[in-house]
Parts: sequence; C-alpha cells; structure tokens
Amino acid sequence: MKIAIYSKATGRVRQFTYCGEDEAALNAFEGEGYVEVEAIPMGDWEVVDGQLRQIPDKPSEFTYDVMRRAEYPKEGDQLDAIWKTLAKLDPSLLDPETKSTMQQINAVKAKYPKPGDSN
Repeated sequence: MKIAIYSKATGRVRQFTYCGEDEAALNAFEGEGYVEVEAIPMGDWEVVDGQLRQIPDKPSEFTYDVMRRAEYPKEGDQLDAIWKTLAKLDPSLLDPETKSTMQQINAVKAKYPKPGDSN
C-alpha cells in the first residue's frame, strides 16, 4: 500500500512511502497520521479533513537579484578591481568626479599603507 504521512497539527505531508497494511501505523511518529494514496505524487502536499491536496506553488523569495547578490564577489572586492583598473588609465580619460574620488582613495592608501604592498 502507498501512504502519505502527515502532521496532525499542520496537515503538512512529511513523507510518501510504500508499506504493508500492518506496517502503516508504524511509519507515523507521535503527532502524525497517515492516509492511503493511489500514487506517490511530486510537490508539496497536505491532508485536510482526511483528504490529500496539493499545496500550490508560491513564488520564490529568491528572485534573480537576491541569487546574483549571493554569488557575486564581495562589493569591496568588486570596487577594488574597478579602482585598480581605473588607476591604469590615462588620468585625462577620467571625468572630474572619478579623478577626485581616485585622489581621495590614493591619499587614504598613502596615509595607511598596506604592509608589503604598494597599493
């Protein structure tokens, strides 16, 4: 027989499994129940009033921007790479705001040099 094991408190199905009729109750822990099912389905399910029903998919809270942010290099590493690249350019190619920011960064680096590094 095929059964769905669910929480009696929430109705949420924990597991679908195959077992003999005499073993069905042994598969459910304290606070759980089970119902017989025709097939083992995919997705999230719950038992309401003794009936199995699928829980509708909810939109993922992990949108593309959240997923990208999680995998991008740290913002400090990104900025460091950008500024190192800008430092290699001819200063006449930089706009005034970028030049000013670069001068501030270089002044701070000169004031607090990294041991063993010229940057």
